[in-house]
Amino acid sequence: MIKAGEFGKTIFDFTLTFIGTICISPLLAYIAYRIKKEDPGPVIFAYDCVGKNGKIFKCYKFRSMVINAQERLVQYLRENEEAREEWENIIN
Repeated sequence: MIKAGEFGKTIFDFTLTFIGTICISPLLAYIAYRIKKEDPGPVIFAYDCVGKNGKIFKCYKFRSMVINAQERLVQYLRENEEAREEWENIIN
């Protein structure tokens, strides 16, 4: 059974979330537009994250890197010995 206070808080939370989403929508649309204008490809990047109790969930964010970032990193590290050594020290 839901208590009256819990129900009121739930309605309050949903209402503020709805209003907040409407208020920041123009900013989110502008960010998406700039990402698409800068580099064709998907605007949103999705990846798996580990949450509470080890539960896996999809996490979505605006893409902030090139589409083939991993391949470019491998090529860059292959061509730059000093950068490769630094990278290996960081990840190990």
